[in-house]
Amino acid sequence: MYKYEVFKIHSLSSRSYGILAKEKIGRSWITVAVTASSAASDVYKRQQLAESCSARQLSPPHLVDVVSDFIS
Repeated sequence: MYKYEVFKIHSLSSRSYGILAKEKIGRSWITVAVTASSAASDVYKRQQLAESCSARQLSPPHLVDVVSDFIS
């Protein structure tokens, strides 16, 4: 089982958001994939994307392609 979560990246000059892919292993959620971009985007839209990935049980190796399509 997979779940996807938005996280915020802070730097001195900007902020951006990424998505974590987590897999349930036993009782724990383990991060298995991470994407981040310097493109500032609406956090609400990224949250919707993460929820959609969770609902559809997107395979983590495809996360980069999905996020790339989302940004462009």
